[in-house]
Amino acid sequence: MASGLPPAQPHPTGTPGVGDVYWLDTVCYGGNKKPTRPAVVIRGPIPGLLDDVIVICRTSKQEYSHTHVRHPADLALGLDRPGAFAKSYRRHVDLGFFTQPQFTSYQGQLGEPYLDQILRMTGMA
Repeated sequence: MASGLPPAQPHPTGTPGVGDVYWLDTVCYGGNKKPTRPAVVIRGPIPGLLDDVIVICRTSKQEYSHTHVRHPADLALGLDRPGAFAKSYRRHVDLGFFTQPQFTSYQGQLGEPYLDQILRMTGMA
């Protein structure tokens, strides 16, 4: 279990929704070079049908050759440096992880125009 998650903010509904930004322990979706990563929800769970949440993880790499949306630092979301939400960083995370604070930390809502750009990039708009 990673120990580097920032403190969580209260979530308005308790269920991950489109545009929600979380810091994730990468155990949630399998091996990763970093123990924690920020991610934005691009599809929440579908009650009675799908118990997974689709997220796009964020990287702070300066150079990224794959399709991505650049995003500035945003301290309100725990993002202390510029980064990119990269299409190739799309992950499915079991809804159960979002109920366990040792694995996820809700930070707030991603603002426009970034969310719209990410949803268009991933075909979710």
